[in-house]
Amino acid sequence: MAFGYPKQQFAPNRAKSAVNSAPIAGSHEHRTSNPVYRQCFLYGRERRIAAERAGNVPSDVPLYSHNTTRQGYFTRGWHSVSAMDLIRAEVDARLEPRHE
Repeated sequence: MAFGYPKQQFAPNRAKSAVNSAPIAGSHEHRTSNPVYRQCFLYGRERRIAAERAGNVPSDVPLYSHNTTRQGYFTRGWHSVSAMDLIRAEVDARLEPRHE
């Protein structure tokens, strides 16, 4: 018993730090639980992918709604499209059967 502490209770090398065991901020995808706002987000993604495929991407995010919250979710969806999403959309379009 050094310094009056029993060996079983004091083990500084086994203690977990809150800093080391906490999840990394921003490492998980945030998903809204409100289906209306989720739909606004997804519609923003769809519109961006359609604009990219058509080759006419506007310099500003198009107006979706005068409601600030809905427009915000649409804008998040618009900006969330990555290059990989565009490649996937192109591949899906090529694999989709054409009805003539």
